[in-house]
Amino acid sequence: MFGGTALVRQWGRIGTAGRQVCELHHDAGQARDALARQLRAKRRRGYRDRTAG
Repeated sequence: MFGGTALVRQWGRIGTAGRQVCELHHDAGQARDALARQLRAKRRRGYRDRTAG
């Protein structure tokens, strides 16, 4: 950590402890790029963004 940025991802079935992964990055820009890559991969597999309401 010490000046770096962490990207924490959590997933799992409702009602379970699930899983968690913490990715460490040198700066916020790298963390944003990693998040964007993850979002693109999810969308390719058919996931959609949540809508308000």
